[in-house]
Amino acid sequence: MNVPPSRPAFSQKPANLTDPPRMVPSSVRLRVLFGGWAQIAWLILGFTMSFVWAFDVPSSLREWSAFRGSLEAVSGAVTSVEKTNVTVGGGKGRSGTPVYRYNYEFQVGGETFQGQSYNTGQSGRVSSAPRPGVTIEFPLGDPSRSRIQGMRSSMMGIGALFVGLFPLAAVVALGVAFWVGQRNIHLLQDGLLTSAKLVFKSVIHGRTSKGRQTTSYKLTFEFHDMQGTSRMFSVTVSNPKYIEDEEQEPVLYDPHDPTRPAVLMDMLPGRPRVAPDGTLQSTSPQWDLLVLLLPAAVILGHGWFFVTHVLG
Repeated sequence: MNVPPSRPAFSQKPANLTDPPRMVPSSVRLRVLFGGWAQIAWLILGFTMSFVWAFDVPSSLREWSAFRGSLEAVSGAVTSVEKTNVTVGGGKGRSGTPVYRYNYEFQVGGETFQGQSYNTGQSGRVSSAPRPGVTIEFPLGDPSRSRIQGMRSSMMGIGALFVGLFPLAAVVALGVAFWVGQRNIHLLQDGLLTSAKLVFKSVIHGRTSKGRQTTSYKLTFEFHDMQGTSRMFSVTVSNPKYIEDEEQEPVLYDPHDPTRPAVLMDMLPGRPRVAPDGTLQSTSPQWDLLVLLLPAAVILGHGWFFVTHVLG
């Protein structure tokens, strides 16, 4: 569905912004780099990293690295079998299959080594009595890393590496957010400010994974660069009211390459404003530092877990 917008009169000078290069306050830089959808990416990273630790992805990664080459095999003995609190599978109305831990020991060159292996479902009764006659395998020349043949050395096995794809996607999203933020800071510092008018508006209907209908809007704006050439760009938003609240919207563009993406001032995180003296100012400096709380919590929290549970 296409909705034709109103066509306001066109003007070239929305505000008296100082000439570039101009100073961008640190508070504005923080909001542009860490605000907006970068906050969502940090939230997703923090949430998905919790599953990395819960599924012990580092151990699965070490297992994949250690056991993909040639292996040695020796005879060993299971010293005890324990039921863990982890289950695999299951769902609504049915419980999953428990994972069991097998403690074992074996000898190589007269030296005794101990290890743990995991198996989904019980292979033998839970017991603390030794059970000889199991085969232990380990990388050539490295008996310090071992497992019972047919079992796994990590709680969830190599399949848990799939869990690592989700925080990896969040890291990619953070990289894109940082790149976009740096580009927008460049426009705030060296770009030119002019007016853009809405020339086209279309409605985009979609559905969530649960089947609920969603509505977003694609807005196409037009502005003229310093040579008088007409330039057009589009944005997609779920709520267009805050960028339709003025007859003409202030827009920043790169005067050295007007074909590069322009940005509406109202779409910048924190929505910085132009002060009467032509400088850039934050609209809410008392809140700007808060955008660092979530990144700090994610880095410190998961960093502590990494140091104590992986390196420790």
